[in-house]
Amino acid sequence: MVEILLKLPEDLKWILKREEDLKFFEEVVVEKMCEMRLEDLLTEKSELKEEEIDALDHLIKKRLFERVKRNWMKLWGYCLKR
Repeated sequence: MVEILLKLPEDLKWILKREEDLKFFEEVVVEKMCEMRLEDLLTEKSELKEEEIDALDHLIKKRLFERVKRNWMKLWGYCLKR
């Protein structure tokens, strides 16, 4: 495995206090890095036209907003339980 150094804002230091929180955070980071790599592989030989890119951009941003909102609500509920 590769080690990374990550600086977190002071208000997120609670992530480092419990082993299960740290493992969860590690899983999220690995998952996001895999998604980024997959995005690179899918788009490196793209032949999309500008208007197709715009349409996809709007669709992706809408879905991403919905996903972030859903995940934020989960995280917020998790933080409130602490």
